[in-house]
Amino acid sequence: MKLGLVRMSGERVIGVQYFESKFNRELGEKLKINGVEWRVGVIAEDKNSIIKVLNEIVRIENSIIRKKQRERDREIDAQITQMFIEAYKSVMN
Repeated sequence: MKLGLVRMSGERVIGVQYFESKFNRELGEKLKINGVEWRVGVIAEDKNSIIKVLNEIVRIENSIIRKKQRERDREIDAQITQMFIEAYKSVMN
C-alpha cells in the first residue's frame, strides 16, 4: 500500500513523506517511524500521485506561512516608521 505521510505540530504541517506499507492503513491513522509520529494523509495507487498531492500540501502550507510573515513585516515596518516620525518631531521641536 502506497501512502503519503504528514507530520503535524498543532495545525501546522512540519513534514511530508512517501511511504510504502505492508499493511492496509486508513486516512488519519497514526504511525511511528523512528520515534516520530506521522499521520496517513494520502492513499493512492502510484508514487507520482502521492508526491503531487504532498507537494500541493507543502505549497499551501508555505503560502500560509509567507502570508503571516508578510503581515508581521508590515506591522513591524509601521512601528519603525512611527518611531522615526516621533523621533523627527522631537528633534525638530
